[in-house]
Amino acid sequence: MRQEVAEGSRETLLDYQVQGLLEDAFLDFDVLSKPLAKFLAAVKGSLQVDGPAVRVAQKTLAPVRPLLKCLAFDADKEPVLYSSPTAVKLIGLAALELVPREGDCDVHVAIQLGPGTFKKTDLYHAKRAASLAEVARRLGALETVASVAWRGGRDPRSPSLVVCPADDALRGLTLVLRAVPALDAFPITQLGPSNNALRALKDPETGDAAPTPAYNHSIVEDLSLLAHEAHVLGTAKAIGAFRPAVALLRTWVRVRALDEGLDGLAPSFLIALALRAAAAAPGSSAVDVARAALVTLASNKRLLPGATKALVLPNAAQARASERSASTWRWPHEALVLDGATGRSNLAAGVSQACLAAARPAAKATAAALGAARPEAFAAAFVSRGDALCTLGDAWLRVAFDDDVGDFGGGDLAAVDVPAWRFAERRVHEIAVKALGARARCVRLLPRAASDDLRGAPASASAVLSVRLDAEKALQALEMGPAADDKAAAKAFRAFWGPKAELRRFQDGRIAEAVLWAPAGAPRPRQAAEAAAVRGLTEAAEKLGKALRALEDPVLKVTGTQLLDAAGRGAATACPRPHPLAGGARSLTSEERVVPRCVPAAAMLCSLEGSSKWPSQPEPYFQTKAAVACQLATQLASTHGFLAEARRDASVDVLAYGHAFRLALVADRDAGMLAAMSAVDAARRGADAPQAPHRLPIDLDFPARARHQGFVSKIAAEHPAFGPTVRLAKAWVGAHLLSNHLREEAVELLAAAAFAGDAQAAPASRLAGFAAFLRVLSEHPWEACPLALGAAPQPSRAPSAPMDILVPGRQGLSAPWTRDAPARPVVKRLEVLARRARRALRDAALGDARDEHLSVFDLVFASDAHECDVIIRLRRDAVPLRGGEAEGDAQGAAVSLKKGAAPKRARSQAAPPAADAFPPGFRVEPLLEQDCLAVRTKASRAVLAGIPLDVVKRRGIDATRRELLIGFDPVRHFVELLEARLGGVAVVLADYVGAGTTLGLKWRTPALRAPTCPVAAAQALSEPARADPVSEDRELGALCDAVFLGAGMVEAVARAAPAAGPAANGKRSKRA
Repeated sequence: MRQEVAEGSRETLLDYQVQGLLEDAFLDFDVLSKPLAKFLAAVKGSLQVDGPAVRVAQKTLAPVRPLLKCLAFDADKEPVLYSSPTAVKLIGLAALELVPREGDCDVHVAIQLGPGTFKKTDLYHAKRAASLAEVARRLGALETVASVAWRGGRDPRSPSLVVCPADDALRGLTLVLRAVPALDAFPITQLGPSNNALRALKDPETGDAAPTPAYNHSIVEDLSLLAHEAHVLGTAKAIGAFRPAVALLRTWVRVRALDEGLDGLAPSFLIALALRAAAAAPGSSAVDVARAALVTLASNKRLLPGATKALVLPNAAQARASERSASTWRWPHEALVLDGATGRSNLAAGVSQACLAAARPAAKATAAALGAARPEAFAAAFVSRGDALCTLGDAWLRVAFDDDVGDFGGGDLAAVDVPAWRFAERRVHEIAVKALGARARCVRLLPRAASDDLRGAPASASAVLSVRLDAEKALQALEMGPAADDKAAAKAFRAFWGPKAELRRFQDGRIAEAVLWAPAGAPRPRQAAEAAAVRGLTEAAEKLGKALRALEDPVLKVTGTQLLDAAGRGAATACPRPHPLAGGARSLTSEERVVPRCVPAAAMLCSLEGSSKWPSQPEPYFQTKAAVACQLATQLASTHGFLAEARRDASVDVLAYGHAFRLALVADRDAGMLAAMSAVDAARRGADAPQAPHRLPIDLDFPARARHQGFVSKIAAEHPAFGPTVRLAKAWVGAHLLSNHLREEAVELLAAAAFAGDAQAAPASRLAGFAAFLRVLSEHPWEACPLALGAAPQPSRAPSAPMDILVPGRQGLSAPWTRDAPARPVVKRLEVLARRARRALRDAALGDARDEHLSVFDLVFASDAHECDVIIRLRRDAVPLRGGEAEGDAQGAAVSLKKGAAPKRARSQAAPPAADAFPPGFRVEPLLEQDCLAVRTKASRAVLAGIPLDVVKRRGIDATRRELLIGFDPVRHFVELLEARLGGVAVVLADYVGAGTTLGLKWRTPALRAPTCPVAAAQALSEPARADPVSEDRELGALCDAVFLGAGMVEAVARAAPAAGPAANGKRSKRA
């Protein structure tokens, strides 16, 4: 679509941004205008009749008979007349030549029924539905119409027709036809909110006619529709910035998912805001008009709950009438925006206060960003995409209504102003608001649409209740009610809560009613164990830090310590548990038959005091630093009795207070010496320039690790939902076998992007945080710009890596966690997986009520095995559990041996997995299966399996402690070996979070077939080289390498490719 810039304005960068946005977000109406006008002319021509009116046949009324029955209208006794429509016009966004490319792409059309259709005393909705039935019959016979269907809306009395054109030029468009009467068809002054238009509706107390405000407004809305549209088109013709401003507002609402549900910010409401802003400043630009409309949305008191006055659109002739009717129209509408044509139609009739509450902070932030006139403000306001789940709230509940609510018989809609199921929805919303109280900042129930079968019933038997929580108050376990001496309030409190209410005495001596949200009889042992483990690790780190600082006469004193482990910053999927041999309070028990051999080590930064005696050359410097580490380990062992061993990289492994720590010694000259060593290495390789200091290896970039620890710890302390969100995000990355491509620090920063910034808009639950994490991952333009966290300005430079994340607080500096990985294909894969997971979560939360939790879990967390060419299964007893418990099935194997199970089988070879243990399409390679059985030696099992308790008792704790593998993860080590050996021909996929027993390989087919393939030389050992190398043989050679690299760990290997031929299977390579 081409939108001309307003005459006389300068073509600034902002004008080009608006132009580009309109072209991207809306269809080119110049292409649609002629075929659409031709189609509407054909529609109008097919609806014409000879004479003033014709009678609608009984057969034509068949589709609407259920609705006519609900309206207590007998079409057999009272004839239905149909007259030629006087107008067929585009309304809404389509009238402004705006047809969105995505979202609500419907083109709304109004059909003004002829004067002979209605009488002053007619039952309006019944005659309207009958006339639409005649319209549907005539359109069904039109050749240019592909299909005609009925659609229920907000009001079950007012259905619409959905028409799909058959013209190729209009393919993909859906036209929604809405029948409306002429403005003088009914006396609009008699349709006020205090009047009665349903004779059957009586006041139950007085017996007099009760007012019908909702019913009356539905008629007023149709009567004034075309008059209001004429007012809108007149403004668009007079003010050139009006149309692009409406487009900007609609795009803003769409990218923030504020149009979700029947109570969302509808286009009519947005047009009303733009109309008011444009009339106030006719010479403003489109962005200024949109900003003024957002300011109105964010701060106008007439849109707040309980406002006594309406927001009236500019029209001097109707202003007084609008003000007089504002207070009476307040019920049943939650927001009141009266049109400027008649002053009686509420353009915000379907907008809820819950939706307005969600829109206000977003509108305030966008208006402030646009007012600051920063270059990135436009993209942040109108391009950055939101998420429907994040917009709606932090928790979503599906409320199922009784079946009898939707069981409608004759006359149900003729005797009520609002359908019974709407009252049920209102009641559910009131109960939820009252029950949650201060725990919820906003409670919103998405109204259900009327069914398309015109029965007057809702389309669904359940509704979605979304809750935006207060992050702090939602965690309160006890809610205090009224005092015991307030008899009336206490009685109401107990009547509402029932048996959950109890009388309690509080610490201040007050006796009051209370409700316990977390009853003592329902503990959560897993969360309690995790909290205790984190607390124990941090306390052990503090004790070790004090012990280090208290050492007497060391070579260099330790001036400070900082825990760098993910558990210390509240982002660990599983905190290390105390080890019975690590010198803590936990001791060996008879129930522990196996002691874990692999002990996870928590990284700890130790700052050494400054000294002028350090060597000036890199190599002597690091040798001296290693000597300092040896002296520190010796002193720890002699002074405190800790098991401390110095490592080659000048770090120290310590077993203390029940945990294993890896102390990284840091001095003030480290950065300079590392840069000098990089320069020496570059000179030896013949490089022209040395490495920059910020290109240090990630594991040695301790300043970056310390900054990251502080930033993530701050986010975790401010937002209780951050820790659970990060754990869920890491589990999702690991479930898709991408843990070795996306470091856990990068996952934490991606999750922090959803929490950094406005605290009010931050997620308050782990599911909302996870949805926000998926949104950041899938919607950020990684190829165009880096990701800036929080309120930092978006940089204009190109990204330095496929996934470039800026260091928090260091403007323009990229975080090292994504410097080398993930690669661009992995980033694309993550985007696809994130979009699929968001779609699954949205369908589960907002879709129809179906028991699809298994399929949702599969779509979100289950890995797609068919993305791998090879699946490698590892032995469970060779894989340590996360947190440092006993490895895999080692404990279970020891128990089975004690009970008399087959010892020979258990000690030597486990049964290989069956073929059906792998996904369909994968076959266990027979040759590789033999290799796996051949390399399961006793030595490899002794290294990986846990240490039996009787061995510990026989050798003693001190001797057994020497056999512990501190900081060794066999899965990570195996993956590193695979990447070093097969990285040129395959992409290695691994899970570091879950069970960790499945690895994947994805072949790089061009590299595998290249003459310089790294496995080609190995193939030449077993047979003469071929002129045309076969990738099948090279795959087999690479897998043989994988089996031998994982000796004792690999249980079976399955390939997705067809089984090799007899020649390949009948021989073994010389390496085997």
